[in-house]
Amino acid sequence: MGHTTIPPDVPVRRALRARTTRRVFVTVLSLFLLAGVLGLLGVRTGTVSTEGGGYELEVRYAKLARPGLSVPWAVTIRHPGGFDGPVTLATNSTYFDLMDENSIDPDPQASTSDGERLIWEFEPPEDGDTIEVSLDTRVGPNIQLGTNGTTEILEDGQPVASVTYKTCVMP
Repeated sequence: MGHTTIPPDVPVRRALRARTTRRVFVTVLSLFLLAGVLGLLGVRTGTVSTEGGGYELEVRYAKLARPGLSVPWAVTIRHPGGFDGPVTLATNSTYFDLMDENSIDPDPQASTSDGERLIWEFEPPEDGDTIEVSLDTRVGPNIQLGTNGTTEILEDGQPVASVTYKTCVMP
């Protein structure tokens, strides 16, 4: 007795369901690829700013990122008329747990932690009323969520200007 190579008949409902499943899969895959081509899956940045205590504080940060990507974190501090002395900047340490930090520019003259915040003290510029601080960072490769950040200018250990922001990490 011989064997046939003709496939068995497939019920129409099963064939239609398989075709619909393939179409949905191809559509989802195409949308994902299109989002990548349009740059919608990369790093998105945001800026928050405030004024207080005679200071203007601005933080540029990653609103949306993915693990392993380089992300911005930069602070601009302005004090019209110049600075009277060192400037103290504090950021909650849990925010920096998202990142692998390579360097900070300029280097702080002093750095400490109070258990909840990283606290940096910067020399004021000789001329001018602006200090710019930037961190060379990337999102840690094992990070899958995000967190909130709070950055403050401190005077006598008390915040005089404060901003809050959030970084979301997508897989």
